[in-house]
Amino acid sequence: PSIVPPGSFPLLSLRNGVVFPGTTVTLPIGRKRSVELVESIGNGAVIGLGVQRNPKDDKPDLEALHPMGTMVEVLNIARVRRGQYQLVVKGIERFVIESMTATEPFACVEGRAADETGEDDADTQALAEVLLERIEDLDLASGDDLRRFLASPSSLKQPGMIADVVAGALGLASDKEAEILDLLHIPDRLRALH
Repeated sequence: PSIVPPGSFPLLSLRNGVVFPGTTVTLPIGRKRSVELVESIGNGAVIGLGVQRNPKDDKPDLEALHPMGTMVEVLNIARVRRGQYQLVVKGIERFVIESMTATEPFACVEGRAADETGEDDADTQALAEVLLERIEDLDLASGDDLRRFLASPSSLKQPGMIADVVAGALGLASDKEAEILDLLHIPDRLRALH
């Protein structure tokens, strides 16, 4: 079942990078609207993350965001100094940003769960296995999520999650990460990582 809430929910926009479902990331927080959002939530909160098209935009509106976002669970909020935080989040699922309902004191949006396709396609599992074989020999700087995921017995039954966790570990450019987040057809996502 989807965790995308009905109605409006908080959205934190990222200047750079993507948080993929299945990955855990620490985010630096310092913009006024982002600080307002973080100060209004607590550990365990579920919020949306959006990806900005232009990292220099301090107050992105709907058109300034990629249409696909990630619902995340807030695992930890740490105040670094006055007006700055570190937010540890775990990506849960993709969602489509449909409208922006507020911009102050922080952004809120309405959205819906993204409909992923192709998980049961004949070539999906084979593509996932080939991808895993190719990345086995890589020394991935942020591969902790990948190692934990692969240690799970059910990991090979989730080719979409394989693609997401691998994408999160590869350290791709922000625009490439956003392209992969937008891919809802799982075989296409797997091919984009080959």
